[in-house]
Amino acid sequence: MIKTWYRRPEVWIALGVFLVALAVYQLTVSPSISFWDCGEYITTSHILGVPHQPGTPLYVLVGRCFDLVFGSPGIEEPALKTAAAVNFMSALFSALAVMFLYLIINNLARRADPDSAWLPHVGGLVGALFLMLSETYWNNAIEAEVYGLAAFIISFVTWVALRWYDACDRENSKQILYLIIYLLGLGVGFHLGSLLVFPGVLVLTLVARGRKLPAIDLLVMSLGLGLFILWTQPQDRPLPIFSFVTFGHLVNLAAVVFVVGVILRSLNGHHFALVGSGLFLLGLTVHIFMLLRAPFDPAINQSQPDNLATLISVLRREQYPPMDIFQRQADFGWQIGYYYNYFIRQFYFIGDGHTLLARAATFVGPVFLGLLGIFHGLRRAKPLIWLLVANYLVNADVLNLYLNFTDHEVRDRDYFFFAAFLFFAIFIGLGAAALLRYAAGPEGKSSRELERGQILPPVRVGLMPKIAAVVLILIAALPIVQPGHTKWFEHDRSQNTIAYEYAWNMLAGLDEGSILFTNGDNDTFPIWYLQEVEGFRQDVTVVNLSLVNLSWYVKQMRRRDRPIPLTMSDQDVDR
Repeated sequence: MIKTWYRRPEVWIALGVFLVALAVYQLTVSPSISFWDCGEYITTSHILGVPHQPGTPLYVLVGRCFDLVFGSPGIEEPALKTAAAVNFMSALFSALAVMFLYLIINNLARRADPDSAWLPHVGGLVGALFLMLSETYWNNAIEAEVYGLAAFIISFVTWVALRWYDACDRENSKQILYLIIYLLGLGVGFHLGSLLVFPGVLVLTLVARGRKLPAIDLLVMSLGLGLFILWTQPQDRPLPIFSFVTFGHLVNLAAVVFVVGVILRSLNGHHFALVGSGLFLLGLTVHIFMLLRAPFDPAINQSQPDNLATLISVLRREQYPPMDIFQRQADFGWQIGYYYNYFIRQFYFIGDGHTLLARAATFVGPVFLGLLGIFHGLRRAKPLIWLLVANYLVNADVLNLYLNFTDHEVRDRDYFFFAAFLFFAIFIGLGAAALLRYAAGPEGKSSRELERGQILPPVRVGLMPKIAAVVLILIAALPIVQPGHTKWFEHDRSQNTIAYEYAWNMLAGLDEGSILFTNGDNDTFPIWYLQEVEGFRQDVTVVNLSLVNLSWYVKQMRRRDRPIPLTMSDQDVDR
């Protein structure tokens, strides 16, 4: 099968999905910087700087690779191609994630209905198109942000988990789990949310029939990953029930249990948790980049993690006020609606997404298909469907509960739920394939009901399923096939240079050697980009008022080539 991979239709369809997604994203990608974190990420990728906590070192390193190949590698002269190169990185990895989404849907739909002929390909296309053109995912794919790269890790790990399931009854199947664990450690360097694909993997491994790996080894390894997540939380925060117990105490207790479990299993000849922990830590070593780079004091050196203690504070995001998930910051019902309003807007395909007609069409279209996909999967694709259901719930409702948003956020927070929308797009594809199979005739046995090696003859696909397949694909692709579609207009940034011009206009009229006070991300990061990447108005000293209450920032401003006139010593600043 491996030698004849090029004869398999899913390979070429997956390649086509990737190319279409990449073309759509490149046609609509921002030509330069966008607001919020994009300017900082592009700049730190170019100068190998340290962005805001938690640092995202792998993003910076991969971004620098794209800058070297497609951008302006020299950092001593104006770099006019760097922004396009780093934006292209987001488009590329987002398109790869869409490709793997097609492969996942096709695989699962064929397991649910092995006799469904070419219909699973249609389901894969429908799901991939709805994700490709969804509100949040499309936004993330056309700007320099971490979520496209995190989506690639999540979709690839999900696809690898399906490969593990097929080999779980073999002794060497744990090697596939080793790959997953390593990728999760590596993915933290993109975005900590990459770890939220593991709960579904754990559920799948525990319920898989015939697996060779003992459940205790899976649970010990899972405790280790959970320990890391707990470790990234503020350690001095008390638990809600026992106020005399802090998160730090809980982490210490979990660490003791984990270490004892690893030692005991290793003494008994079971080294899965030991090797897995080593591979996870190996993936995390990408964060050493910050320890190596911060002492050189690049122009962007947020938190200056030049020692282990500061690096730990960066990983724990201690610069930001700690959240208490047990004390709601807004009405609970409002918070639930906050997520589901974003959810409904993701997959609209007619109108502008706000009208009653657009919302009704979304309900009877992609939302209905997604619910059908869950229902059909629970009937005919167990236990694999639990991988997706668990990860959707964790990345949607559980994450919404944890994030505990206020009702006065400074910007839309839909990007936190990108993984939930990704998993629901898989359900949409499964629902489309199931609907077409229902239309083709009475269903046969699922792959689980069939004996190993038994093959059902493909169902005869009549005219109605063929017409329905074309209609479903056209509906999913409507934002790119209908001229002037609202969704294309809203996401087309190919002519959008507002952030760039906004920053340029702020700098251009200033006197030589001016000091410019800025307040937040949108007036600071674009200016940092212009000064450090394009070399424009480097004589101006920028002071960010959101950072001047942090001693490391004030000390850095005193060391700059254009220092602020501050007579205080470092000791005075610390006090």
